[in-house]
Amino acid sequence: MEAEIRSDFDAILSDRDDDPMNHDAMFSYIGPGGDTITIPTRLRVRGVFRRDPKNCSFPPLWVNFKKEDIKGTLFENQDRLKLVTPCQFERYVLQEYMIYKMYNLVSEMSYRVRLVRVKYFNTAKNKLLFTRLSFFIEDNDIMAARNGERNVTEKFHNPYKVDREQMIKAGLFEYMVGNKDWYITSRHNITLIWKDSLEAPYPVPYDFDMSGLIDAEYRKPAGVPEELLIDTQVYQGICMTEEEKKAAFGFFENLRDDFELTITEIPDAPRSLKNQTINYLKRFFDIINDPERVKSEIDMRCDKFQNYKY
Repeated sequence: MEAEIRSDFDAILSDRDDDPMNHDAMFSYIGPGGDTITIPTRLRVRGVFRRDPKNCSFPPLWVNFKKEDIKGTLFENQDRLKLVTPCQFERYVLQEYMIYKMYNLVSEMSYRVRLVRVKYFNTAKNKLLFTRLSFFIEDNDIMAARNGERNVTEKFHNPYKVDREQMIKAGLFEYMVGNKDWYITSRHNITLIWKDSLEAPYPVPYDFDMSGLIDAEYRKPAGVPEELLIDTQVYQGICMTEEEKKAAFGFFENLRDDFELTITEIPDAPRSLKNQTINYLKRFFDIINDPERVKSEIDMRCDKFQNYKY
């Protein structure tokens, strides 16, 4: 999608407090017929780590439409969306988008995303800030409803009391992309959805920017040499039986070609970045095909972070 967002970005970029304001904006995109469609909207700075100007020069945003303004548009029924913006480098946007698209292959219980090239126009100075790739993430309630579920609001949860199959897949996927920035116990970067409080909820991961696959500069403490940084590719999922491991490893092996195809088909990503991403995944597949490494890197670590026994 080709789009433009016009707003007072001087005010938005200085609004990084704990309770940021809504800012009026106009969102325009090129429709299927080539026409420009313009929708009034409101923008609000979001996030925690990426909201801090020390970490990101340009913060992620909430894009809020009025339902009556988006009828008949590509955004119909999607009135509140997260927009992942170029925090530091466009590469981070592309690789996080790749991760979301790969998890769509793992489970329908995942967030759909849409890549968009945005012209960010600062009305305060009547000047184009820049044109960068960004991507939209669908709203929690839309994702839950699409799966026939409803969003869970309880903060703390036992990882062994969520759906085991989905928990195993989510844990292995986070391990594959080298992401440690998630916890079921505190529901950090995990949405839980369910139909009924008597059923086990389903985990839906999000926010992958701290993953080793992306290797963003802001995830590294200032002044710490690279060789002293803790490896991000650490298994934090639940412990599995031998039968569960066999099924889960086979499931991921069957998806390996699809992962690579998804990566290679991402528009605008340079070939070197695609190859780098595919090469990063190779370590995961080497491990799950080596029983000794499975024992040392998965079996021996499966309870060190989630803090519950199987």
